[in-house]
Amino acid sequence: MAEHFQLGITRRQIIVRCIDRLIGCWVLALLAAFPAFAGSIGFSINFTGDDIAITSSGSEAAYQVSAWTLNVASQWQPISVLNGNTAYLPPGQGLNGRRAGAAADTALGRADPLLVLLRDQAGAPFTQLAWRQAPAAHRQPLPTQRSGARLSVAADGPQAQTIVASYALTVPYEGIKQLEQPLAASNAPPNPLRHVWRSGAPLLLDTGAGQAGVWLLHENANGALSVQVIPDGVVRGQEQVPTWLVGARRYVLHASAWLAALGALLLVGGWLVARRRSGAVGGGAGSQP
Repeated sequence: MAEHFQLGITRRQIIVRCIDRLIGCWVLALLAAFPAFAGSIGFSINFTGDDIAITSSGSEAAYQVSAWTLNVASQWQPISVLNGNTAYLPPGQGLNGRRAGAAADTALGRADPLLVLLRDQAGAPFTQLAWRQAPAAHRQPLPTQRSGARLSVAADGPQAQTIVASYALTVPYEGIKQLEQPLAASNAPPNPLRHVWRSGAPLLLDTGAGQAGVWLLHENANGALSVQVIPDGVVRGQEQVPTWLVGARRYVLHASAWLAALGALLLVGGWLVARRRSGAVGGGAGSQP
């Protein structure tokens, strides 16, 4: 009888070990599914006449910060920094600057965008955009298509009739490959490109090998503006992640759910087996004279 009781304990131990390993695999799968937490870089902007205050509101410091406004020729011109450190801007610190001149009296000039260029601690470039007069979101985005560094935007049918012209604002991004070279001083960003849809030709843009995002400012016949944001073609920060890992993350949550269900079934099965064998041991002991 003692041998029968020992056999039941051994099976229970095996089941418990299996459950522990399944739980461990489930936890590892969940850890692999979620990318590591990374800090953020952001700014709050305050416009007061020609004066501009930029405050770092993210959790990480920004480096080589420059801010640009449009001049009367609708070309980017850097603001004059009155105080603050543009080389290193930690969270909570700010820059105070002043624009060199007024923007042109055009639809784009009235929206008066502010372009902020910066680098993170690894040297990767980033671009952020703010508006003095923020346009509304465009309700029916124009279709886009990417082919490597080239981005094509089309306006077909009713959309081509309602939109007179579009302004494209983008800063090409060449990807993390450029970080192999010494960091160069920040260059002036490409000036906004105005595209008239009357020609019927698509809008073609060079966004760089890293497929940078684009802001499209659409102008209709009465001068009203609406903005369409085209996100980056490649998520920044995942360029160095192997392709197989990006694909695996799509399915690992499903696998973890199946592992959790299997672990629950084994737990219930182990409990039932242990209960049955405990009953058998008790019944056997009671039958002894």
